[in-house]
Parts: sequence; structure tokens; C-alpha cells
Amino acid sequence: MKKGVALLLTLMFIIVITATIGYGLKQLNNSMQKVDNEKFMYQNVAITNDIINILKKSKDIKALQDKNATDKFHAFLSNTQFIPLNTKDIQIKISISSARSKFNPNIIAVNKDAREYLREYLNNNFMVSYDYADVLLDNINFYKAKKDKNIYNTDIFDKNPSLFRNYIASKEHLNQINEFYQEENSINLDKIPFNELFYYSKNIDMAIDLNYATIQTWEFMLGIDKIRAEELYKKEGTYHKLKDLNLNDEEKKRLSKFKISFYEPYILVNIFTQKDNQFAHISFEYDIKNEKVSNFAFEI
Repeated sequence: MKKGVALLLTLMFIIVITATIGYGLKQLNNSMQKVDNEKFMYQNVAITNDIINILKKSKDIKALQDKNATDKFHAFLSNTQFIPLNTKDIQIKISISSARSKFNPNIIAVNKDAREYLREYLNNNFMVSYDYADVLLDNINFYKAKKDKNIYNTDIFDKNPSLFRNYIASKEHLNQINEFYQEENSINLDKIPFNELFYYSKNIDMAIDLNYATIQTWEFMLGIDKIRAEELYKKEGTYHKLKDLNLNDEEKKRLSKFKISFYEPYILVNIFTQKDNQFAHISFEYDIKNEKVSNFAFEI
């Protein structure tokens, strides 16, 4: 019954998105005869604003603020992984997922255990030297003690003086860090599934939602093989307490070193748009409980 109600609410949410965006684009299309990059960007801003307004006003989304809405949240995410929308001029694809399914690499600045587990994970699975974590630490200056602010493990900023160094801010930022490390060490990091392992945020107090932890996140946190990680991943959305995980003593010990949760109402919204040969990708995080938007990223 719970899943049926949640599914109905999700479908209503999708219908509202479709109707609102469709109307908004109709109004835009009536006033725009020629679409160039600037106008395409304007349309994407309008689409994004429409979706944010829907999230903030939707009673179905507000219902997920309840700390006991674990089942509804899972049903919602299960049915919003891919929402295709077609208008006269623009093709839109929306994907909504948990924003707490991965590990924030900035946390290694204050969590020594997580730092060592990351070293082990990368070394055991991808033969990456332990000193890779030192390069990451150089780029997390914001969280260092005052006396350590100007102390670095590498010469990354001598060679990249304009590189942002307060915290690892994005996938693109990590790519720049990786380029430096690869050149210095003649190693290829392309096989490391960073997209499934890392989530970038200035907020290092965030918890990992175990109901949506990725396979790679499980491997890293517990020091387990892929088969064991897949077992835990396949039961996503069913965990309510630690006992539900059926962990052994060593796995419990490692997991205790991380901030974890069984319900984190934060969603990651990805919007992909296409108009003729123009493409755009907008993403942002939405805090359901506090109705706040953060971590905007825009590519066109």
C-alpha cells in the first residue's frame, strides 16, 4: 500500500513537472523566433527555475520531510531516475537521485581513518600509491589547522599557481589534480570510478545514506570485495537500522569511522537539454527538509 501511494505521488509530481515546463517553454517559444546560445541558456535557466519552484511547492515533496518517510523516499527515487520530456523545440531529460550516496573527499582532511581507508582502497584495487591522498590533502586547505595552511606535500601549486586550493570543489577540479599527479608519477587514473565514489561539497559534516550507497562506496568504507558490496547495494531502500546490514565485526568497526544515516532527504537533480545541435547539463542539490538549493553546476 505504501509503495502504491508513493508511486501515485511520484507520477503526480512528474505530471506537474511536465505541465509546468511545457507551459513555460510555450511562452518562451512564442517570444523567441531565433535561438542562439544566449537564448538557449536563458531557456535552461527558466527550466531550472520551474523545477526548483515545483520542488519547493509540491506537497508530495514536503511529505518527504518526515523522518519516517524512508519507504516513500525510496519509491520516489526509484521512479524519478529518468524523466523524459519533449516540447516543440527542446528535449529535456531529468534524473533525480540521492545526494548522499557517495563519499565527500574533503572529509579526509579531518577524518584520518577515512584517509587511510581511501589509501588502501586505491592501492589494493588500482595500484595507486599512498601518496595520492597527499595531493588531495594539499587541495583541502580550508580545513587545515592555521599552522599548516601553507605547508604542502607536493609542488602542485608551484606548477598550478591559480588552482583552487580551499577544498575539492567539483569533478573538473579533481581532473586538474589528477592531471598533475599522473604527469608526476607516470600513472593512469582513468580506471578509478571517481564518478561513483566521490560527491563534492564544501560541507564535510554530511552523512552517507546507507540506503543509497554506491557499490564503490561500500567497497571503500568496509574494505570488502565487489561481490560483497553488490550484496549490500542490491538491498537499497530496505535498511532502517544497523542490524539490517548483517555486518561482521570488522565491517562494523570500519563503518563506525564514518558518519552514516538511514535517511538523508537530499536529492541530486540532473537536467539534460538539447535543442538542435545545442546541449546543456544543469545539476543541483536540493535539501528537502530546509527547501534549499546548493551545489549548482552548469555546462553548455
